[in-house]
Amino acid sequence: MTKWLMTGTALLVAGLLKIWQHTNAPMTLEDYLAFRCGSASGAAGDSFLTFAGHCWGCPVAAIGAAMIAYTAVMVMASSRRKMLAVRR
Repeated sequence: MTKWLMTGTALLVAGLLKIWQHTNAPMTLEDYLAFRCGSASGAAGDSFLTFAGHCWGCPVAAIGAAMIAYTAVMVMASSRRKMLAVRR
């Protein structure tokens, strides 16, 4: 579980740092008109996310958060199983 937690935390931090860098980039008029979350110049040019103005930080942060949530659920489930085993 610690591997999942550490990996998820690393992915979340890396994704959030990239999102922060991406959203603090100077935006052009085209970016404002397209309602992008940041400058399109920081987004990868070979991805479907570029059309929405996203960089790779958005999905990486989401995956990291999902890994942390999965770890939390598994820890709660395992502690519940231990509690039920003691009662029997």
